[in-house]
Amino acid sequence: SASETARTRALEVWFANQPKRAASLDRDLTHPLLRELERRRAIRRIRALRTLWSGYDTALEKPELRAVLERQHKTNDPDQLKRRMLLKAVREDAYVASWLTRRQGALTEGTVYEIITTYAALDAGSQ
Repeated sequence: SASETARTRALEVWFANQPKRAASLDRDLTHPLLRELERRRAIRRIRALRTLWSGYDTALEKPELRAVLERQHKTNDPDQLKRRMLLKAVREDAYVASWLTRRQGALTEGTVYEIITTYAALDAGSQ
């Protein structure tokens, strides 16, 4: 709507022209803007991690690569192998690992796929 467009534009101008006041307001309100920015960043990165799952299927179709991955992750069970690979990828992204751990507790190979899938489905906001 026109009024929503006008409000959005007014905020854009205010944030652009008075960033210190905007930061102060965010601080006074216990950082809702910062938390939302962090959430959106985490969800974007989680979505990228989620796309690895189908790539693992492709990788496991190659016998030589599969053998290396099975040795590296100490399993030949395809689902367990993919979960271990995904958990390793999540842990290698310190930002996502920390963000998820604060919300979900310890990530395990038994929960990582479901957690990543759940968060990947959330709205990350428009960019």
